[in-house]
Amino acid sequence: MIKFLAKFSCVHIFRRLTIFKIFKMANTKSAKKALRSSARKNSVNSARENRIRTFVKKVGDSIKANDEKKAREAFKTLEVEIMRGVTKNVLKLNNAARKLRRLSAAIRKIKKS
Repeated sequence: MIKFLAKFSCVHIFRRLTIFKIFKMANTKSAKKALRSSARKNSVNSARENRIRTFVKKVGDSIKANDEKKAREAFKTLEVEIMRGVTKNVLKLNNAARKLRRLSAAIRKIKKS
């Protein structure tokens, strides 16, 4: 199986594995379609989560470097990305609010010190 999939790129591998899952799990036509759309949504949502994580790391790095200006700029982009994640049901609203509140408090501490 691995030798067979070694010829393809990551996208092709993902599609191949999805096709194998479809034939193993789904019995009806609608179930196969639901499985395909579920896999598509899963890849989009995980990409969005990864993007949010990257922005959180950027804000954290600038806080550790005590660079308030960079931290504020990164926080603005993070805030937009997190709220987009909330509207797309990737994050819950309270979870997003907690992350933003903690990061903004850390940025305010830079300003005081």
